[in-house]
Amino acid sequence: MRPASIRKFEILFLASLLVGLIGTVMTWNATVTQFQAAAGGVELNPAILVGILVVVYAINLLLWYLAAHRASNVAKWILVVFMLIGLIGLPAIFVGPMTVPEGIVLLSTVLQVIAVGFLFVAESKSWFSGNTADEPEVLQDTFE
Repeated sequence: MRPASIRKFEILFLASLLVGLIGTVMTWNATVTQFQAAAGGVELNPAILVGILVVVYAINLLLWYLAAHRASNVAKWILVVFMLIGLIGLPAIFVGPMTVPEGIVLLSTVLQVIAVGFLFVAESKSWFSGNTADEPEVLQDTFE
């Protein structure tokens, strides 16, 4: 059985992804405009941006699964690195008045930081040492 800290990680991490997705939908037009501007005048199809987002979310979901269900230390540390990279741009949010999209980014980041923190509490150590990895039969009880 997975420890409570891993279940908390799971809920908070998935919530951070959902909040981030809501933020992406809310700012889609501005994101596409920035994407086009960054391309240096080359006309890019927004489908490329959709593809990038799908890949990013798929990687995050894979890392979530590996950390929360397969007790992968590698996935845990990749999540830490991704979180730290995400923190680099965070100070820019606090320059000037905060907008709703910036508030959503802040909320998503806070949820992710707390979620990743749960990977380092004492009961998670036994999980990642291989003492309590899920068996396939137990996976059906994920959210119970």
